[in-house]
This record gives sequence, C-alpha cells and structure tokens, in this order.
Amino acid sequence: MANTPYMIGLDLGTSGVKAIGLTQSGKLISIDRVGTAELSHAGHLTQPAELHWRLACNATRTLVVRLGDAADVAGICLSGAMHSLLAIDRQGDAIGPAETWAASSGIDSAHILNQTDSAWDSLYQRTGCPVVGLYHPTRIRAKHQANEIPSSLSKWVSIKEFIVAKMTGKWCCDLSIASATGLMNLHNHFWDEQALSLAGVDVGQLSELVRPTTVVGGLTPTAAEAMGLTEGLPVIAGGSDGAMANIGAGEILDAKPVVTIGTSAAVRMLCQKPRLSNNKIWCYSVDEENWLAGGAMNNGGSILDRLATEWYGHDVDYDRMMRDAAEAGPGADGLVVLPWYDGERGTPFPMRGQYLANQNGEISVRRRIRATMEGLAYCIKVMHEKIQDDQTCNSSRSHPKHSQNTIRLTGGVSKIQLWRQILADVTDLSVAPIAIADASAIGAAMIGWIGLAHQGDWSSLQNLVPSTPDSGLVHPEPRHRDIYQKGREQFDLLCASLGFNSHSRIHSGGHWND
Repeated sequence: MANTPYMIGLDLGTSGVKAIGLTQSGKLISIDRVGTAELSHAGHLTQPAELHWRLACNATRTLVVRLGDAADVAGICLSGAMHSLLAIDRQGDAIGPAETWAASSGIDSAHILNQTDSAWDSLYQRTGCPVVGLYHPTRIRAKHQANEIPSSLSKWVSIKEFIVAKMTGKWCCDLSIASATGLMNLHNHFWDEQALSLAGVDVGQLSELVRPTTVVGGLTPTAAEAMGLTEGLPVIAGGSDGAMANIGAGEILDAKPVVTIGTSAAVRMLCQKPRLSNNKIWCYSVDEENWLAGGAMNNGGSILDRLATEWYGHDVDYDRMMRDAAEAGPGADGLVVLPWYDGERGTPFPMRGQYLANQNGEISVRRRIRATMEGLAYCIKVMHEKIQDDQTCNSSRSHPKHSQNTIRLTGGVSKIQLWRQILADVTDLSVAPIAIADASAIGAAMIGWIGLAHQGDWSSLQNLVPSTPDSGLVHPEPRHRDIYQKGREQFDLLCASLGFNSHSRIHSGGHWND
C-alpha cells in the first residue's frame, strides 16, 4: 500500500476499539480490532477513559505497521459510542471512569425530573430525546440530588470528546454525539437552555459544538508518538457510532432501516428532517441537514455471551450454541422470552429482567437459547414498526440493490446465518447482511475524506462506500410465517401483562426481576 493515501476510521466502541484504512476511492485496505477482552473485563457500566485512549493508540500503531508508512495516512476520523458521560477536572483529566449507556437502566426519570407531562413533551420536541434515564438531563440531575457532583468538576464530556482532546488538545463535541445527550436543541443545533436547566449544567461545562466533517486540528507531538502517526496529522471530528454505521452501510440517501446488533441492538434510519412521533422513538441530529431516528436496546449480542457463560461455562463453543438453537426449531415450541437481562433504556421497553410465557413443560437449554434470540428479533420488529409508522424518513430515492421490504444488518451477529434467518422470519422482511461488520469505523473514514476535502454536503459519500462481497439476501421462510405471527401475539400479551404494550412507551405498572 506504499504511497496510496488512506483515511483512518477509528471506532471507540463499548466492547472494543477498531481502526480501519480506507482509500479515497473507497477501497477498504485493513482492519484492526483491539481491547475486546480488556473492555469486557472493565464492564459495560463504567469504563476508564484512559483505557480507551491506550487501546486507540494500540489500534492505530498496529494498523500503520501493517500498512507500511505513516506518511501515507491522510487523516484520522472518529466514531464513538453514544450516551457516555465523563467528568473532567480543571487540569483536563478524567475524574473516575466514564459511565456508559448501560449505567442508566435503573434511573427513574419521572421521580428525578419531577416534571409534568407537558414539560416532558416540550423537552422531547426540542431535543428529540424521550425523557428516560438514558439521557444527561436525568443522569446529571440525579447526581446533583445525590450530592455526587465532584468538587473539582470543570466539564462534562463523552469518551469520544476525551480522545479527541488527547489527540489535538481541543475540547469539541460533534453534533451527533451532542444530540444523543439530550442536552442539544434538535432544531437550532445549540445547547438547549431548558435541558441545561433541568440537568443543572452550565453551558461553560460543555464542549464547543462542531460538524462531523470539521477538521478539529492536528495531532500533537505527544499524541503522534503514542499513536504511531505524524505530528500535525488532520483530525476530523466524525460522529456517533449509530450515524457512522448507517453511512458505512451505504444507507445514506434512500433512508432505509439499518439494524445493528453488537453489544446492544438498534434500528436506525437517516432522515432529511427531524422525525418526532409521540415520544415513541428518539431522533438525533447528525448535521444541519441530516437526522437519525430510531430505537435501541441495552440487550443485544451481549445476551448470548451471558447465556453462554451460564449454560456452557467459560470455554464457550458458539458453533455448538447455534446448533442447539437451530435444533430447537422455529418458535421454540411456543416458548416466548422478553430478553431484558441487563435492564432497558426505557424506549420502547422500560423494563428489567427476563420473562417467559407459554413454557409448555420443561425448558431445555436449546429452547431457551432459541426463544431468547427470537425475543430479541421481536423487539427489533417493534422498533422497526415504530420508525415506519410515518414516512418522514423515507425518500423517493431507491437503493440500487434492495427494496423497501429489506433491512440491512450490521454488527457481529451479521455473520451468523441463524441470526439472519430468525430476523428475516420474525420481521417478515428480507435481510441484507453487510459482509464487513465494522460499518461505524468505515463511516467515520468516509466522513473524514469529506471533511478533508472541505465539502459541506454528503453528495459524494456514496462514492466512498467500500465494495464488499454480497452476502446475499436472506428471505423469510413462508412455512414459518404462522409460527411467528402467533409468537408476536404472545409477545404482545406478555408485554401487556407487565403493564405496558409494545406499541407504547408508557409503563403503567407491573414488576421486574433484578
């Protein structure tokens, strides 16, 4: 690859850090993943920001060594997990570990904010973020009430902002990460006064807002040495992992749903105007002309990690696990599982625990695994339906390969045939897996090239989408349709028995298992 310039896309995930190289012609030339074991050991609730920095440095150094000459690197652009919260002191150092999105699942938003329904709706209409414990107005307000605000606090930032500051010495927050905090106005793209007031945050405690394509600055000498790169290398702001995943998947202009199943799970769709729908979904800005609407769950691929350890021990044979699930058969003999093991974010599943219905005798490990996978697929179907309730996100432009009856699948599980088939059968939609699971890092590299060229719009992004092997469409199996229609009915009944329904964000009672 000598003398072929490439952009580094650096993805700061909850379960690992990834670095990829992408040429200006859209050729993907290398992928490096580091830190999965270390971040898993750190846990999903809190993670040391300095660990992310060390892993980011390891990833870029490994990538550059593999590709040859650091002089070939044209720039570096970042993708970062949404909803992380990190306190920074007056010296610019982290005060303790960063909270991840998973740390919010037990927060009682209604109790903490003590707001009327009209105030909640007003906040949602302004920020695009439903008033649940996931977002910063509730989380920071809770810290004030518990007297947990550090005396040395200077700033509230995300892990991605911390890494950008390590690289450039500048504190800035791209619009997509900022919008996902619940503190930014969805319409004017400034920090929202009402949200800041609810949170008890001063605007001076937040970073400068920038577009994803902004060249923040150059690598400092210290950062360049640590990352194995050249001093002054352009650093482009990039954006949230959700937005970058949709871009990396090539779903840029036609607003098709993208399902991502990694540690967590989400259904997202890029829109050309804000998409607000009765507090049922979230909507975040990506830049001044593009928004991202969708729903998300804490419980994604991490469910199988939990079950694998519980039922198979630490030496997990995932192939065996998938064979067992396949042998259980579609519908798991009537067993329905609501797989909220790690608690939920509140939209649209405001619950915590694991729930079973239609047990039909002994529950074997095979049935339990199959029903858990199907339960996650039912949740994804619900989120997909909420996004499709209205056509705000849809445009008249069509994808060259896939129709509107298709969803794109990214994330680690996209490689597993059984997951693909279950998702297709449950949603009754064709599934188009993306052959490369690192869509967020790819999307960041694509945005990096646009930023480096100082292009304000996304008109040329489609030309940068890497050409990847077509994994082939996975179509719903007609023989399974009745099974999964009945399963969805049982899913809805089980939801209703817990005090809410799968068509509403409201939780009106019930209980959950810790």
